[in-house]
Amino acid sequence: MSVLSIVVVAYRMSRQAENTLYTLSTATSAASGRHYEVVFVENASDDLLGEARALASDPTFATSCGTSPGARGAGLNFGVSHAGGDVADE
Repeated sequence: MSVLSIVVVAYRMSRQAENTLYTLSTATSAASGRHYEVVFVENASDDLLGEARALASDPTFATSCGTSPGARGAGLNFGVSHAGGDVADE
């Protein structure tokens, strides 16, 4: 079975990122037996969510923090490089 990697890149949007991660969590997922992983990439900014809050939504999330500030492409590339699934999506 294929595993989908979902890369979430956030910059200056901690509240929105927290809501997005909660929506992707197993607590709200309608699918039983999740076949996806979430890689959360937080670009350096003055509005950080932080690893502890990111993992509070679902401790199985893969989190990576601290890529180039404001560079969405760099954050996405960083996330994809840390993805372990068979397929990656943003």
